[in-house]
Amino acid sequence: MKTEKAKWVGIGFLILLGCFYLSNLYEERERSLWDFKTYYYAAQAFRVGQNPYEPTVLSELAGEEISLPFLYPPFTLVFFLPLTLVPFSSAFLLYLGLKLLAVIFLILIWRSFLGKDFDFLFFPFALVVYNSAIPLDFAAGNISVFEQILLWGGFLLFLRGNNLYFTFMVVLASLFKTTPLFFLILLFFSKDRRGWVYFLGGLATFGMIQGMAYLLYPGLMHDYSFDVDRILGDHESRGLWNPSTFALIRDVSYEAITRVGGEVGMRGPFIAYALVAAGCLTMTLKALWKIGSGDGVTDSETDRYRICLLSLLYILLVPRLQVYSYLIVIPSTFYFLKRWGDTKIYPLSLFFLMSLSAKDVFFPGVKQFYDFFWDYSPLLVVAFIWGAEIVSRWDTDEAQGFDPSSR
Repeated sequence: MKTEKAKWVGIGFLILLGCFYLSNLYEERERSLWDFKTYYYAAQAFRVGQNPYEPTVLSELAGEEISLPFLYPPFTLVFFLPLTLVPFSSAFLLYLGLKLLAVIFLILIWRSFLGKDFDFLFFPFALVVYNSAIPLDFAAGNISVFEQILLWGGFLLFLRGNNLYFTFMVVLASLFKTTPLFFLILLFFSKDRRGWVYFLGGLATFGMIQGMAYLLYPGLMHDYSFDVDRILGDHESRGLWNPSTFALIRDVSYEAITRVGGEVGMRGPFIAYALVAAGCLTMTLKALWKIGSGDGVTDSETDRYRICLLSLLYILLVPRLQVYSYLIVIPSTFYFLKRWGDTKIYPLSLFFLMSLSAKDVFFPGVKQFYDFFWDYSPLLVVAFIWGAEIVSRWDTDEAQGFDPSSR
């Protein structure tokens, strides 16, 4: 009884903290939801026949400098057009309310996905993990939380064997950022022999939508492609603002080569990234093909494991990330940590936390390690969990079947 009361007290505290956070965002509304500000004025430019990919146009409409460009295909502006029917101040409040409802709905989806692995600790965990990805997404006004609703809703459909609607949800989630198409790979692990048909159908549908956009908005699609190429070619984005595998490899290469007086180009880091990505993909697919339902283990539990492991791989493969991109691995991380409850991971984690004060001690390499760790901590945590699971698959006797609770 006391434990149950403590849980609700904790939830009440989180709600109170959330109200304070929202009020602070409103008080700082001139500097909050910076991504939404770009979305709003890009949609307004599109509505009046101007170029939504030209920052000067957005700045003129806003009456202030808009430095962030609109980086999604022109047909996605349709989702923001209704908000341009009201002034920005009203649209700000509407969007803030939509974001709040979306976060609540997403957490409920995650709760359903985790099933028996869910407990009330997930609520504070989800709010602070990965450099507070959820609050940061909220403050930025990014569309990531809506993208995650589509993806995780699709994952629930996949667990229930509904491959057609799963494919639809993944394609819909990919209209903004393309990379979620990666999760169509799950169809090859489906019991449904038509999985490859859904896979090809999903890719074809996505291709048709892009093709229609080129036919309807050739100039805007050219501007969109140019901006995306420019952003992907921005090799200065790194660390806390781009905690990706490619950025980490580039930084490590720079540190290593400049110490011996060499010059760092982009070819070497790109080749290293390609090799790392290919290795991660190969090891993950090999591990996933080996597992199957064992005694007392349902297909749904096996598929849940596959989804969680693939979400970790997704983060390791995407060459450019924002912190709120890590929303995709919040339930996956919790899922794996729950499985590690009776292992040595806990004391090792405690040892690491206790060692944080050693970063200023003059042991060779310690300070450099912690500098990189703080910049790339979300990526390194994902890499650690992924690596531990891959190694555990190597140690599992395939003949024993798959037990999602085993380590």
